[in-house]
Amino acid sequence: MGIRINNNPTALITIRNLSLANDKVALASERLSSGYRINRASDDPAGMVIAGTLRSESSSLQTAIDNAQFTQNMITTTDGILAQITTQLNSAETDVLAALNSPSNISTLQLQLDTTIDSISSLANTATFNSQKLLDGSRDYTVANVVGSISRTSIRQVYFGSSNGIAVNASVTQAASQGLLSAGNAGANGAANSVGTNTVIQVTGPLGTTTVSLGSNASADNVVSAVNTVRDFTGVFGSGVGGAANLYTEDFGSSATISVSVVQGTYLGESGTDQGQDISGSINNAAATGNGLSLGVSTASLRLSIDFDPGTTAGAASFVVEKSGFETRIGPGVSAANLLSFGVEGVTPSQLGRPESTISGESFFGFLSSLQGGSTNSLTNNPGNALRIVQDAQDQVSELRSFLGSIDSRQIQPQVDAMTGTISELAAAQSLIEDTDFAEETQNLTQAQILATAGSSVLAQVGALQADQVGILLGYGT
Repeated sequence: MGIRINNNPTALITIRNLSLANDKVALASERLSSGYRINRASDDPAGMVIAGTLRSESSSLQTAIDNAQFTQNMITTTDGILAQITTQLNSAETDVLAALNSPSNISTLQLQLDTTIDSISSLANTATFNSQKLLDGSRDYTVANVVGSISRTSIRQVYFGSSNGIAVNASVTQAASQGLLSAGNAGANGAANSVGTNTVIQVTGPLGTTTVSLGSNASADNVVSAVNTVRDFTGVFGSGVGGAANLYTEDFGSSATISVSVVQGTYLGESGTDQGQDISGSINNAAATGNGLSLGVSTASLRLSIDFDPGTTAGAASFVVEKSGFETRIGPGVSAANLLSFGVEGVTPSQLGRPESTISGESFFGFLSSLQGGSTNSLTNNPGNALRIVQDAQDQVSELRSFLGSIDSRQIQPQVDAMTGTISELAAAQSLIEDTDFAEETQNLTQAQILATAGSSVLAQVGALQADQVGILLGYGT
């Protein structure tokens, strides 16, 4: 190899390799100290874009999870208060039953019942979450332009989209009916209906079974009168005179069953069993499920039930659900599938129950507030109907709790679980792209440090060789 003075290629090559080794040491040190494989765009431009996209998706999912869990917390709070209201309603039922069994204590029981109703009112009106009322009806859907024989609506979920209201059109194709048996084949003047002496029949209805003594030669009118005396025990009443006299269940629908059997004597009325039929029809052109006087439908955009007045015949009814209720997003993106909308009906005493209806001269149902002292259905005025109202209110609260529980467990929680799993997978993919592999980088650092040390040593030797060449020229080299 020749000896050169102006240029030292060996030194330049050594410096370049040393510089590369030092760069590798610096890169490995940065990755090990930061924990990231990508610390700047130049480290991996494509990887940085992909990791950024994954990070954005994870952030959106986490926000959706936070929204969903916020809603779960609201539902849990609401359910806790509804549990307290259920306890109060159970106490109210106890007071009403006690009044039916011990009329002499009605004044004391009425005071207790009034206190219970006041407690329910306080719970419903003061229940709040995030400074918003929960159970006063402000979270329920607002209904307007009601047409037809509708007594109550229970609207659970509505998807409005860009609309400010959804029209609901119900068509009743078959009216609900009661269980019915003829009270006798007597003529218009109420001729003898039973033959023999001490005729006794057993009457079974929705509320229970009891025996009814008709005596001897009882007319159809006598049968009606006798059955009506035990109406609160059976849920069966008689109406009409003579040959038009019939026995009916108070309830409507396929679960309203009446049964009459002869215990002794001869009974010319109709014995046997009969049951009513459920209302049937459609809601917004979708086949609806009938249950007594109630029509219900559950689709992707509408979930509700409509209670019709007794005696409703085939025909149409309609109303508009205005944009209201509670609405939140429980998933990322703008898809309607990620939008959760539901209504929480009010449970104040003036909202628990349904409008009063009259069947054969007797009042049925009403609102819980009507049980207070001096009101229509107080323990003094109508304890039998008071019991119906309390039990109806219990069912109403139980159904609301069940609905909210299904929202939590079947709509929100599965979404939260799915998004949590997705975040885990996104984090794993993101880590694979941008996080440091410590085993690999430790090896790279060790290798680079060895090369840097070797390069420094070689560079020193190259410098010494240059010095020897200069010494030869000056005559003192070795």
